[in-house]
Amino acid sequence: GREADVFTLDNAISYHLDTVVDVGTNYGQMAVLGLILLVGFILALLGYVQDEMKREAQRTGKAPASNYHTDGDGLSGPRNVSDPIAYQHAKNKNVFLAMTFWKVIARDHILIGPLFFQEVFTR
Repeated sequence: GREADVFTLDNAISYHLDTVVDVGTNYGQMAVLGLILLVGFILALLGYVQDEMKREAQRTGKAPASNYHTDGDGLSGPRNVSDPIAYQHAKNKNVFLAMTFWKVIARDHILIGPLFFQEVFTR
């Protein structure tokens, strides 16, 4: 066989830490992560301020109140504005399923939902 590599250690833990743990600091990655967190915090704060401005305008009468419920029965028309069913396409099943699926994605998906956000989804 082959002879084993022999080396000396000061103590047993120093070899493990020096070979397993990266001792360098990744300032670039820390900066990118910090920037992403900062932008996310600013956008969340902006969304909160915009939402409160809208609610305050509705409370003071400067903006009309949101209508949530409609006259539908849930079978042939929506009962409220957050109903994702595509009632107008009920005769064509393929289009009906595709449009209903798209409305659910636009309302509930974590990445696509914010692009199609409407106030009525949260009320």
